[in-house]
Amino acid sequence: MFDTKNPYSINKKIVCLTDIDPCRKKNEPDGEYESCYPYEYDIDTANYDYKHHADTEVAQYAAHPNIRFYRQDVTYGKTLEYDIMRENSDCELLLTNSVSNLKELKAMMAEQDVNKMMGKMRNSEANTRIKTSIDTSGWTDEEKRKALLASRYLNSVSKGSNALELNVALMANLEKSAADRKEFHVPQYIADALTWLLS
Repeated sequence: MFDTKNPYSINKKIVCLTDIDPCRKKNEPDGEYESCYPYEYDIDTANYDYKHHADTEVAQYAAHPNIRFYRQDVTYGKTLEYDIMRENSDCELLLTNSVSNLKELKAMMAEQDVNKMMGKMRNSEANTRIKTSIDTSGWTDEEKRKALLASRYLNSVSKGSNALELNVALMANLEKSAADRKEFHVPQYIADALTWLLS
């Protein structure tokens, strides 16, 4: 309908925002792709095949006259919620009432040392996977810190109710005076998409 390469289409700029959703599957006949974390991507190519969501679409529309696909960073990105926390790893506005593991996340956010942060995570199979994978990632301590918070945040939010609460918290923050406002960073891929759309 909007693809101006086709006759009779509507000439409007279109932005498609999608999650990069890294995933992997075991190198075996019946292997199926399952979600993985960015710091797990390409870490075990002997046993897994890896891919990102929307690789084809991003490439297909990279030079299109009026349509573009935008998603998170290929190294560090996963989903919108993950990226929001990764970009705002010290912003307590994100810790709304609907976030489970709220005390754990607050304690982790207050900590700068990655190993101490890991010590504040409750014991679970999911958390063991996160800690093990981050340890072997080769990322810097700051990258690991952001990834730890983003991973725990993603696993602690119910997308619908959290989105509503986060909207209220961010709007209230925006209405404060500049001196009282808490810093919040829009994820870069969203900023890039809006910049292109409005250009």
